[in-house]
Amino acid sequence: MNSPRRWLVLGWACLGVLLAAADLTALTTLIPQMTFDLEVPLPGGLNDVAWVVSAYLISNIVALPLSGRLADRFDRRLVLIGSLCIFMLGSMSSALAPSLWLLVAARALQGVGAGALVPITMALATDLLPRSRWPLAFGLIAAVDTVGWALGPLYGALFVSAPGLTWRGLFWANVPVALLAAAGSWYALRDLQRTPNRRPIDLSGAALLTLGLLTLNLGLGKLGGGASSGISFDAQPATLPWQAALPWVVSGVVLLALFVVAELHVKEPLINLRWLLQPHIAAAGLVNVLFGALLITAAVNVPLFVNAVSTTTTGSPEAMVRSAALQSGLLLIVLTGLMALCAPLGGSLAGRIGPAPVLLAGALCAMLGFWLMRSWTAATLPLVLRGHLALVGLGFGFLLAPPAAVIIAAAPAGERGLASSLVILLRLSGMSLGLSALTAWSLARFNILSTGESLGGLTAERIQQITVNVLTSTFTAATGLALLIMLLGLVRARRGIRTDTQTIT
Repeated sequence: MNSPRRWLVLGWACLGVLLAAADLTALTTLIPQMTFDLEVPLPGGLNDVAWVVSAYLISNIVALPLSGRLADRFDRRLVLIGSLCIFMLGSMSSALAPSLWLLVAARALQGVGAGALVPITMALATDLLPRSRWPLAFGLIAAVDTVGWALGPLYGALFVSAPGLTWRGLFWANVPVALLAAAGSWYALRDLQRTPNRRPIDLSGAALLTLGLLTLNLGLGKLGGGASSGISFDAQPATLPWQAALPWVVSGVVLLALFVVAELHVKEPLINLRWLLQPHIAAAGLVNVLFGALLITAAVNVPLFVNAVSTTTTGSPEAMVRSAALQSGLLLIVLTGLMALCAPLGGSLAGRIGPAPVLLAGALCAMLGFWLMRSWTAATLPLVLRGHLALVGLGFGFLLAPPAAVIIAAAPAGERGLASSLVILLRLSGMSLGLSALTAWSLARFNILSTGESLGGLTAERIQQITVNVLTSTFTAATGLALLIMLLGLVRARRGIRTDTQTIT
């Protein structure tokens, strides 16, 4: 197989990566219309709606390391095609889902297929290309993944806002693209020869990780309690929110602790925690988790804000939802577009001056952007909204590369593809836990602000005021997370960030 064809083969696999990445962020602009179409009551049903995203994230997280092991053990072509088929089946099931919880189940299935695509594509790169070209290939795959995230919000908004199309159309659109990627990959990989690695697969570790994340997310979601306004299908719980959440949170922490213990003692772990728990790598991993939480805060709450400030405009509810979705997509593309454009610059600067200064600059920009977003109201001009989001997007672009550089550079030479997958896994973990905490915060805040007001007294204007207050308070929390990233960057800058080959300061 000649060199151009090898890159073409990798391109077919990257098409699946692009589709799966776009599907993650595209849903953020679809949530308001999904909520409207599936008749989910708000705000009490907000925690339930969040599971449309959380289910995808959790199954994605588990599939990342597990599929890498499967790709080593079996024929890579079969694992890749199988993952695309699972993604297609999940997409079709999502498009046909008649209720919220069937949609959640379909999204979990879709996430299994999507999560497998990045590690399998990275594994293919090591089969197709000489070792000297692996860093370029891994960078290309990461760039495709980032571009998918960047284009997702506008991609989703176009389906919601276009006449005759709904959020279900996006899932149907996945099917021909995934079929094209599967057919192209099947043909292009017909001559690929490799000897499968028969190492055992840590299924018990995968089960503990899945149950731990699922239980912890359920517990965090319950911390918000019910909506005291009565705008919910849930009865007001007899116990306080923390009392209902505590058993779930404790169970989740225990299961994840068991996962850590098991991974430290098993011969072939799902994730090499001995390597990951080294102080400099653990610090970079924590930064990536916090970055994931920041990313999901902006991706989810900007569309919700736009939808909230559109509720008092004239027109039918369906027309308002469609208009708000397009406005959300056009706003978020400023953030995600700048993130994708600035990520290569951040990577280049990290290579020249070290990751710590770039990390600090990115955290500072994100912190200032979120601080300014705290002041958003229904009267804030769109140009001002875009300016604040541009500042956050610039910060996100600079935050992408530094933790990834530390983690990948510190990995053993033969495991840098796995380390690249770990970077994405940590970010997705932050997004998953961040979304659950974000939902709990929002419900609890709504509960506090609406206390003492009767259902009849909550006018559209008052609900809008409360909702905007709730959403902007999450931007305050995001400001604190960005500050925490800055503090971690300062600590590591003072100590120096060691890698396997050099000290980065």
